[in-house]
Amino acid sequence: MAKVVFISTFNECCKGIRYLMSAARLAGHEAHTILLKTFAECRQPIPPRNNEGYYGELFHVTEEELHLTFNQIKTVNPDIIGISVFSHYHGVCKWLTRHLHREFPNLPILWGGVDVTYNPDVAIQYADLICISDGEGPMVDILNAIQKGDDFSEIDNLWVRNKDGSISKRPLRPLDKDISNLPIPAYSPENFWEIRGSSIKPFAPSETSWRSAAAACIK
Repeated sequence: MAKVVFISTFNECCKGIRYLMSAARLAGHEAHTILLKTFAECRQPIPPRNNEGYYGELFHVTEEELHLTFNQIKTVNPDIIGISVFSHYHGVCKWLTRHLHREFPNLPILWGGVDVTYNPDVAIQYADLICISDGEGPMVDILNAIQKGDDFSEIDNLWVRNKDGSISKRPLRPLDKDISNLPIPAYSPENFWEIRGSSIKPFAPSETSWRSAAAACIK
């Protein structure tokens, strides 16, 4: 069994991560998610700055919240960290990845999400590996490879940054046209943790469900 910790920034819905958690668990692996603040906190007043915090125009992460994230990762002791990247949170994800690399130099950091799919050449500059397009199959393959002691070089949908700086780019696997084959997203509070302010606590599940975008922007 391999273990993964996913991190979602300012997005408690994190539908993509919930699909990946279910896929990982069904394959016999252990999956956890850290919710690094919620969407409602995006426009809160910016507190006094400190050396290690992140302070954007609309949202921030304090040094204390960063270290709560570190502590939870150490508690889980995962084999890999996965970060879901949205375009508007790209800056905080870069900042977080930089600190994670310093704190956990031996843990590979995976980026995935819509922004990564559209901008893989940018994403691979920061992450050790990136997943393009749907991630359920690749995530299971990654965890299986970790369990067997294999590398990720032959897993489709992945770009992997090698030790010599070169990038291995695998082709995309076909999309599954029958979404009934996909696992039900993980909504139980098990292994979900929310970091807000100076505290970390289990996160209550959402009562809504959807596939693809949560907002009805296009009619």
